[in-house]
Amino acid sequence: MAAGTAARGVVPPVTAADDDLVDPLGGDLDAFRACADATEAALDPPTRLLAVLLGAAAPR
Repeated sequence: MAAGTAARGVVPPVTAADDDLVDPLGGDLDAFRACADATEAALDPPTRLLAVLLGAAAPR
């Protein structure tokens, strides 16, 4: 956390082409839904793994 905080403002932001997710701000509802779907798909595997490791049921 400290390393991330120290690098804030030092490392330039990446271009939009380098982002994994398209920023939906300023877009239409379909852009928001596409971003939400991509976010959910990306977070599903680690969420399920954490649920197994913690002995909790993963939401579906």
